[in-house]
Amino acid sequence: MISNSEQETATIAADFAKTVNCPSVITLCGDLGAGKSCFARAFLQSLGVKGPITSPTFSLVNLYQSENGVQLAHMDLYRLEDDEQAYQAGIEEILHDSNTISLVEWPERLSWMLPKDILQIKITHQSETSRLIELPESSL
Repeated sequence: MISNSEQETATIAADFAKTVNCPSVITLCGDLGAGKSCFARAFLQSLGVKGPITSPTFSLVNLYQSENGVQLAHMDLYRLEDDEQAYQAGIEEILHDSNTISLVEWPERLSWMLPKDILQIKITHQSETSRLIELPESSL
């Protein structure tokens, strides 16, 4: 799918969120500035997260509750220093929790810890304002 604005990215994310079941681990792949955090914010809002949704760039993980009680985890592993930091942040438990939907930015930094069945989203710059958003086949 092609997105030509943050609003279009938000719409794609909200539509995708309707197809996701719990538990799920969704990886968001793309370069810096591709739109991963924009996608994550809209995804979480569409599942009922109220209030500000901030990027977990320094905390690594932000936890939220969906409208139906499912835990939502937003992870940004860009600044992950080592495996020990991941364990201390509880990332392994969150990724394998049966009552959690996890969104993981920069998943390649901890790929060995991810479960086998993940939903991968790839966001690629096409131009200054245009992005190619590749969603899992099952969600189309």
